[in-house]
Amino acid sequence: MRFNVGSRLGPYEIRAVIDEGGMGEVYRARDTRLDRTVAIKVITAARAHDPTMRLRFEREAKALSNLRHPHICALYDIGETGDDASGNDGSVPYLVMEYLEGHTLSEILQRGALPLDRVLRYGAQIADALHKAHRQHVLHRDLKPSNIMITEDGASLLDFGLAKILTPPVTRDGQIDVGSDSSTDERSLTPSGDVVGTAHYLSPEQLEGKQPDVRTDIFALGICLYQMATGQRPFDGTSRAGLIASILSYEPAPASSLRPNIPASLDWVIKTCLAKDPEERFQTAHDVRLELDRIAESEPAPKQRATSVGLTLWFVATLVVLGLIVAVYLGTRRQSGSAITPVAVRRLSLTLPPQAPIVAGNIEKFAVSPDGSRIAYIAEGDPPSLYSYSLEERSSKPIAQTANARSPFFSPDNRWIGFSTADGYLKKVSVDGGAPITIGRTGDVRGVAWGENDQIVFGARWSPLKVISALGGAISVLPQQAPVKFDSRWPSFLPGGKRILYTLFDMSGDYDNAQLAVLDLDSRKTTVILKGATHGRFLAPGQLIYFRSGSLFSVAFDL
Repeated sequence: MRFNVGSRLGPYEIRAVIDEGGMGEVYRARDTRLDRTVAIKVITAARAHDPTMRLRFEREAKALSNLRHPHICALYDIGETGDDASGNDGSVPYLVMEYLEGHTLSEILQRGALPLDRVLRYGAQIADALHKAHRQHVLHRDLKPSNIMITEDGASLLDFGLAKILTPPVTRDGQIDVGSDSSTDERSLTPSGDVVGTAHYLSPEQLEGKQPDVRTDIFALGICLYQMATGQRPFDGTSRAGLIASILSYEPAPASSLRPNIPASLDWVIKTCLAKDPEERFQTAHDVRLELDRIAESEPAPKQRATSVGLTLWFVATLVVLGLIVAVYLGTRRQSGSAITPVAVRRLSLTLPPQAPIVAGNIEKFAVSPDGSRIAYIAEGDPPSLYSYSLEERSSKPIAQTANARSPFFSPDNRWIGFSTADGYLKKVSVDGGAPITIGRTGDVRGVAWGENDQIVFGARWSPLKVISALGGAISVLPQQAPVKFDSRWPSFLPGGKRILYTLFDMSGDYDNAQLAVLDLDSRKTTVILKGATHGRFLAPGQLIYFRSGSLFSVAFDL
């Protein structure tokens, strides 16, 4: 590694390596002036004094300097290191960029095609980012899944190292000429006969040695759309010559022939992007975005078509889970240690006040206290807020200062209700009332569990399980041996407090690929116990309940 953790590049303190390649290294660092996390890209030591690499680095900085777009990784700063780490005189340039927490589209696609709604959403965002770049006279020229980062906010375009800056002459009708030449001398950056870009994503005109223009990026966008929709690349070959022949002459099978739920309108968009003749393609990325938005509105993904049914099923499932948990709590009582004596099961219905109905559609909208006497839930409203329902009094009451509360949970002693907030904080409030107390800033959580030792474990998108003290303090990551393409969500403590049941969630967004796992806090070992399941909960004396494909299941479970 070129720079050690803790070393400094000007005001930037290196924290970790993000990526290493033959041409550059990327680090996660802290900007000590603004106290924010950034990504720093540095030329490798072997290429630090290569004039070509320095020119490409300079070109990337120029390309990004005027690009401000929510789906383009922003450039914050540029700098030089002074003497390089190898002891050679001279400076090594570096770029300071926005730090994006997520996974590349390439990593996510290793698990297969994306849901249709994500294909349309990510595709529209990428197209809009390209349109912004093209309007600033910048061609990306290396658009591919590994240069697209998927975060909570969607898709972001990365790596303008092969970008081409266009000279924008104006045509007679006042439009920018899409075929204009580069103001950067390409011959100085590309050896004679070489083609700039990644082989599987090159356009026919690039392979034929013609000048690229904005429609070159549109061809690569079409390949990315095809890959997101089908999980396969449209062009391939057993050799470079075979791949080139495929791109130049082969017409790929329609995406719908590989995946039946793909609408004909998306087939047409992809086919138009992949036209061999640039004149037959979409002429601007903006046109692609408009078409993808239109498809999303007029031909929603299957999951969207079933929205009303889906929400109803989730709501019914939520109530069933609620009833099961309450029934088990009320139908068992503890005696001498861990012995459990069953008593008659009490069946009951809950009538919530009309002015404060529960928000339907998500199991994370309610929680049951450990003693089964109280339910905390998120009530509909403008904004939604937290309510407490007493099973003894059969009544609900609002909890003050909880606007936009999320993910309620209880302390093991039943005295506190915890919740997360829309702006990324974890808080707690006494069941007897009073002002909420801030525990810490956690970001957007996905399930929370409060353990006996006042440790609060929470899940998050694109992240392993994390832990924070109920009294506040630093957040740490729980060590897990989880599969690489999953994040960790919806934790709950198993009896004894030494093991955590949680969901390994497939980052492609496919619930059917999720897995239930148990993390042993002593051995730090993760064990997958059930595949195709989410939202697992243990119910004494020996049952596991979970969701699968929109239905609720129960199975005998031996701790």
